[in-house]
Amino acid sequence: LASVFTLIDATVQNYQQRGFKNLMVSFGCTGGQHRSVYLAEQLAKHLRGRSGVEVVVRHIELEQLGMLHAVVGHLAK
Repeated sequence: LASVFTLIDATVQNYQQRGFKNLMVSFGCTGGQHRSVYLAEQLAKHLRGRSGVEVVVRHIELEQLGMLHAVVGHLAK
């Protein structure tokens, strides 16, 4: 996770300096129900509360499977 945070922190800073407003970060894994969900949630937690940063997380595979509430609720604990 540390290397992902370092890369995204630098990218966010660069985007802000250049006046960009939107940055999409995507993670993928087989099935989209475990590793990618965990990584996305950890990155969102890392970025939340930073000045000028709004975080929106979507778990497309979980949404399609109707599992979003149960899994994200579990990760929040």
